[in-house]
Amino acid sequence: MADEFKITISGMDEIVRFFDEEPKEMRTKVLGKALQAAAEPIKTAVRAETPESEIPRAGEPVLQEGGTYTVQLYDHLKDAVVAVVGVTDQGGNASIGFGSMGFIARFLEYGHRIIGHAPRHVDKGGFVAGKPFMRPALANSSEAAVDAFAEVIEGFYTE
Repeated sequence: MADEFKITISGMDEIVRFFDEEPKEMRTKVLGKALQAAAEPIKTAVRAETPESEIPRAGEPVLQEGGTYTVQLYDHLKDAVVAVVGVTDQGGNASIGFGSMGFIARFLEYGHRIIGHAPRHVDKGGFVAGKPFMRPALANSSEAAVDAFAEVIEGFYTE
């Protein structure tokens, strides 16, 4: 699968006109709902494509050197998928990610060097190839996301 994909959105003139004519509070409310709706198909696709570890990782806190504790909050990376929507009077965005587990998702998506564990972190000279799952999930769900966004905007017009 290519690393690039294209999303084509038509009807932008109507959306821009809508946002220019409606009160600011209404614009932010509708935009927030539309972005939430658009994020859902992508989040679902990412969760479905996320590789699952063979061994569940959630567990009890583990005492580390220095007296600190670490704990794995999720059994599998797919359990950490979140969508965050932000809206201002200037616009908005929706981000789908893995929260604090994002670095693991990047290792899986793009690959990583093989290094030893603390304290020396010695480079073992190897590389684990990436297994893209986020980019294909986005490419496969982008049309559904645009449709969901448009459906919320259209629903506002017809109410």
